[in-house]
Amino acid sequence: MALGTAIQKATNTPQIITWKKSNGGVWDLSDGTITARMSKFEDRNARDCDGTFNFVTDGTDGQFEWNYGTVDVSQAGNFYVQFKCTYTTEKFDLTKVTEFVILPSL
Repeated sequence: MALGTAIQKATNTPQIITWKKSNGGVWDLSDGTITARMSKFEDRNARDCDGTFNFVTDGTDGQFEWNYGTVDVSQAGNFYVQFKCTYTTEKFDLTKVTEFVILPSL
């Protein structure tokens, strides 16, 4: 799963993400809730993302949008992000850790 870049402090435009399986198929996320954690490359101190995650349609196509929270994009730099989908059964899936770049604002 590749992530697009964000701009520091810009919270208006969400990022659309597709959660794919290793075989190229998509995960059915419809019975779950998405959360995420992120850390800077340099220190690897993970923290919860403060943005919201919503399905683009009903979640069966693996697509969700990340509406950045103010803390999510407060600093420019290179980050690692990992998404988690927790299902109503209390079981969960995790994505591979993915690189995420936040470009500086003026």
